[in-house]
Formats: sequence, structure tokens, C-alpha cells
Amino acid sequence: KKKSIYRNITDYELSVKARREIAFPIDLVMRALYVINVQSAQASQMLDRYRILNSIAGKPVDRLDEEPPEDHPRYGEINAGLRSIFALAALPSCAQQGLMEELCKIGEVLKKDVTERDALNFMFADMAKISDEHL
Repeated sequence: KKKSIYRNITDYELSVKARREIAFPIDLVMRALYVINVQSAQASQMLDRYRILNSIAGKPVDRLDEEPPEDHPRYGEINAGLRSIFALAALPSCAQQGLMEELCKIGEVLKKDVTERDALNFMFADMAKISDEHL
């Protein structure tokens, strides 16, 4: 594998990632923050859906084919984790465009995520609409 000559530039990879994520369609991503719901998701086969939901709920392997519970605390954890992925993808674009209301919603979504995340790295370089007072 060929090494990039840019790897030595401080925060280059974060900058490239942020620029790529700016292209995310904000309205679609913001809607996803509220509609992602694993328990209402569909699968091509009902048995697959049962197995996925029962796995999330922590049922033993020999009980994965049973009808899954309608609600389970783990569903909420998974929903929050998936929503946070979309929130993080939307964050650079919202910051670039100075969409403060959306940034606040993203913050609320991230607060609900119980994923064991050690850190979040944000790069606000080249984002003129974000200043220290916004942070």
C-alpha cells in the first residue's frame, strides 16, 4: 500500500473527512435523527427481522427465531447510536452553513448516545460562520 504524502500534514485526514461530510443533504440527515427506529425496520425475510431484534435484545441463540419483544431498552441504545452516526455526519455541513438550530439538535442527539466513545474530534477550520462564542 502506497503511503500518502499528505499523512504528515497536521489534521489532514480530519480535514478531508470534514470536507466530504459537508456534501451530506442536511434536510434528509436531520430527518433521520428522529425517524431511525430499529424495532420498526423491515427486513427482506421476517425471520431475519426476528433474529436481528432478538440479537439486539440479548436473547440466547436458541431463541432468536421467536417473535421479538415490541420494546426493549437495547433498542433505544441502538437507535441512539445510529442517530448519532447521522448527527456526526451532518455536523460539519451545519457548522459550515452556520445552522445553529440544527447544531443544537445534533448536540441533543449526541447526548443521548450511550456508545462507549472515548472522544469526539471536531475541526472547524475554514468555517467562518463558527466562532468561539458559538462553541
